[in-house]
Amino acid sequence: MPRLSPLLGIVGLGLGAGLYFLISLAPQPLERFLYLAFYLALGAGVALWGKGDRTVQIVGGVIAVYGVVRTFVL
Repeated sequence: MPRLSPLLGIVGLGLGAGLYFLISLAPQPLERFLYLAFYLALGAGVALWGKGDRTVQIVGGVIAVYGVVRTFVL
């Protein structure tokens, strides 16, 4: 049976890029918080996926913190 990891990675990247584009079409006050939710969900997903691997968990935390900074500071 062939491995599906590369295909799932490409599909996930496409879905993420599409969702990011759709968020950009939202009205301005809502757009900022949708981006925040996007980055928090992405960071949490990475951190949960990387359980047992400290480096991956840190990357998930950095993604989530970037979402907060992007929303409230930048």
